[in-house]
Formats: sequence, structure tokens, C-alpha cells
Amino acid sequence: MRIAIIAPSAMPARRANTIQTAKMAQAFARLGHEVLLIAPSLPSPLRGEGKGGGEILTSPPPQFSPARGGEGQPSPLRGEGKGGGEFLTSPPPQSSPVRGEEEWEGKGGGEILTSPPPQSSPARGEGKGGGEGWQSFAHHYGLSTPFEIAWLTSNPSLKRYDFALRAVLNARAWHADLIYTRLPQAAALSSLIGMKTIFEMHDLPQGKAKELGRIFLAGKGACRLVVISQALAGALIPIYPQLKTSSGHGEGHPFLIVAPDGVDLERFSPWLTTAQARQKLKEQGCSLTDQFIAGYTGHLYPGRGIELIQQLALRFPEVLFLLIGGEDPDLENLQTSLSRQQIQNIRLGGFIPNAILPLYQMACDVLLMPYQEHVAGSSGGDIANFLSPLKLFEYLASGRPILASDLQVFREILNEENSILLPPKDLEAWQSALVRLIEAPQKCLSLGQSARLTAELYTWEERARKLLPFPPS
Repeated sequence: MRIAIIAPSAMPARRANTIQTAKMAQAFARLGHEVLLIAPSLPSPLRGEGKGGGEILTSPPPQFSPARGGEGQPSPLRGEGKGGGEFLTSPPPQSSPVRGEEEWEGKGGGEILTSPPPQSSPARGEGKGGGEGWQSFAHHYGLSTPFEIAWLTSNPSLKRYDFALRAVLNARAWHADLIYTRLPQAAALSSLIGMKTIFEMHDLPQGKAKELGRIFLAGKGACRLVVISQALAGALIPIYPQLKTSSGHGEGHPFLIVAPDGVDLERFSPWLTTAQARQKLKEQGCSLTDQFIAGYTGHLYPGRGIELIQQLALRFPEVLFLLIGGEDPDLENLQTSLSRQQIQNIRLGGFIPNAILPLYQMACDVLLMPYQEHVAGSSGGDIANFLSPLKLFEYLASGRPILASDLQVFREILNEENSILLPPKDLEAWQSALVRLIEAPQKCLSLGQSARLTAELYTWEERARKLLPFPPS
């Protein structure tokens, strides 16, 4: 099957939705489908924004740098032993997102390049991931299976409508059997013109997105709506009552599908002990101490429980709290907070490419997920009731004990056998749980083993299979 995946935001980027999009593209490719990922390009002054471009760039950008220090390798710990929020790595320098824009200028807006320029693209079977651009892209997202990628320019003032139109038209010109997207503008248009479309939602639609959802559902091409949690599925019924009776494409195939996010188990294989993971990081230039490490990976947006982690750090001076991820402004604000409170046992790692993130997670003795009752997403909305964070499945795959907030949506995946679930705001409960894990290594091992078994149920490939039970036309 030829599957065109239309990304919801510019790539490469650090947003979770771009990671999930890249992982699903790889999953479909691994199942033997032909995949074309169509993404908005990052803004570039050389691109002539506003000129009405829209050329497809089938080679990823070699200038894109996933982490300072070359090829995304972890940097040595700065100021070893200084504490107080020292960065493990620096965020990547600003760079041009496209390969040789000058050579593409003047080729005409909307030109379709369904086969890549020589020696430049990770396209089907050519080079098997060779090419500097693909290697950087793959390292950023932790990919190993190549697929074709096309970048389209987009005018920010048009709110992705121009991108959606060009992406759908290019998917049709590519003779796609199916469009898979999280972008409501693209889902509505492709369904309206009769192209088979799978639309994925991660939150309740707001404003114009509600109407776009209705257009998608009314179109002849709508064949499946995917949501990431049972809670979200239930909340959509009052908005779209037709979901109660909708059937999928083909008899016996449901239209509304609940599919939590997933994980690449191969990136956590072979499974490593904490000592082995720390040794591998040391070999790559990043040294961690031998003390007990409590880790957190992901963004530092409000509602992720970073304040609770700071309070725990004050109560456990003997524990190193390792925080990986976060955008520059959030990291700077957190570092200021750590200095003000004189917290010496929190280390900030900044952005780490997805390809090597498992090493950091497996280097921890316990992994923390202290989400609060209100959680800000990348767009600022509250996603607490419906979220399915990527870190949850990575934590499970790492085989480490998980301390997580006892949110109802987490209980769709977590239970008392594969994690310890705690009241989000109860610092005493979190302190008590951490003490139990520090004092009971066997409990850590038992929770970790159960977590790993749970992760095996949530691979990206199994998720992709679940979404594609129907044959192409």
C-alpha cells in the first residue's frame, strides 16, 4: 500500500507530535508499505517566504544539527560536581533547514519530485538510510528504517491551509492509496475529495478544528478516526454523535479506534543494567555518578511536575535527579529556580536526540512521571484528561521502576504491577515511595520486569497494524 503521511507541524523539530509522526512513518515502512512523509519545511530566509513556493525537497537537510558536538553525540558533563542545574548538553545551534536552497530556487512552485536527487534521499531502497541529511534526521528521531520525505513551504499566516492543500494534492499525484494525518485541515480536504483518510486526534478539537472534524466525517474518504485514549474516545461522542454508529471501511472494521502511543523496543535492546548504560554513556563522553539516579525525560511545560521533583531533590540530597529535555527558556527558568533554592543535586541535560535517549533512561534507577491534574501541551491547552505521553512507553521499555501520578488516563496502561501510582500533589507519598525503592532493590527489579512486559504490547508496528485492517482499492 502507498501511504502518504501528512505531518501536523514543521520537521525536524523537538515537538512530541513530530516524533510520533516519524515513528509511525517508520512503522508503516517496516510493515512493507511504501511511505511518503510530507512535512512543512522550517522557515528559511533563503527560501523566499511568501513567493508562493511549495517545491518538494526529497532530501533531508544535512545542515540540521541534532545536538552540538557533531552528529548528536552526547557532550561531556559540564562542571562536573557543581550541581545547581548544570547542562549535560547544549541545545543545537540555529541552522538552515534545507539542503542547498539556492539550487532549488527557480524550479517552480509545486514541482513533484517523487524520486530523490542522487545520493541525497532516504527513499525506498536507495542507500538504506545513506546520505548525511537522512542520518541527521534519523538520529534526531531515533529511526533505522528509511522512507521517502518531502518538504513543502508554508505561509504561516495561512494557518497550514496552504500546506494542507499542497500536501493532499501531492499525495494524490503520488498515487497514495491512503492518507494518514493529525492535521485537521488535511484530513478534512482529503476526505472531502474522496481519498481514503485516517485522521488521528490527541485532544478535543477546539474552534475551527471542530468543523474540520465534521467535514472529515462527512467526506467520502473518511475510513478511520484514531484517538490515543479511551477517555478521549468517550469525550468525542457528544461532539460528533455520528461516531456512535459509524463503521469503518469494510464490514466488521470499526471506525473509531483507540490506539495509545508506542515505543521502539529495538532501541532498548539489548536491555542494559544501570551500570552498563552509564558505562556506555561514559564511553561517549558523558559521565554519571554511581549514586542512585531518579530520572525524568521530556518537556518542562507547566503541569509536568517539575516543582514536585525540586521538592524531592531537597529531601533527598543523596539522590541525583537527572532531567533530560526542555526548551531553552524553560531550562533557563528552571536553572534560575535551582540556584535560588540552592538545589545541588539536579542535573539538566537539555535536548538529547531520540536515538540515544534510551541510554539515559536505562542509566536511571527510577523514572519519574509526576504529571499534575492540569497539564499544558505544546500549544498551551490542558491535555491532562486525554494524554498518552511518549515517555510513558519509553519508561516501560527501559525496564525501570516508574513513579507516576495516579491519573485516570494513565490507568489505561499502568497498574500496581508495572508502576507505583501516587497522588499528583502528595509530596509525602512520593517521598515514601522513593524511600521504598531505594531500600528495596528487589522491588525495583520486579517493577522493571513487569514494565518491560507491558511495553511489548505497545510497539509502533503493532499500532500501525491495528490501524490498517482494510485492503487498498
